[in-house]
Amino acid sequence: MTACQKRVNLIGAINLDNHDVEYQHVDWVNGESIKAFLNQLLEASPDANQIHLIWDNAGYHRSKEIQAFVANTKITLHFLPPYSPNLNPIERLWKIMHEQVTYNRYYPKFSDFTEAILNFFENIELHKNTMLSRITDNFQRLVFT
Repeated sequence: MTACQKRVNLIGAINLDNHDVEYQHVDWVNGESIKAFLNQLLEASPDANQIHLIWDNAGYHRSKEIQAFVANTKITLHFLPPYSPNLNPIERLWKIMHEQVTYNRYYPKFSDFTEAILNFFENIELHKNTMLSRITDNFQRLVFT
């Protein structure tokens, strides 16, 4: 018998101005699902002059396919330095989700676990105050001499 670990794959973005959240539950995170999510962001922000995305250095983020797709949109990509997820505001949203849904909880079935995660995002307004206090782009600048 072999072990099998299942995953809930989400792609998400948070608007730091109003803390609106866009997300997609996908089978696989790859170029195709990233492009579909970027289209979702564009559709959700028709009045935006520019959409700035902070991304890590995952291969599917840096792929030529995604770079070519973004080149013809109002999306600007900003890549974080390696090993610095603490600089990405979406990571703080994932942390809040884990605190509410996964930490110290048992789900008898994977479908229950998936449903709890999706329910968190479907009812994201319940967590708006937490998001407002913990998800910002106000970073402390450290100067080393």
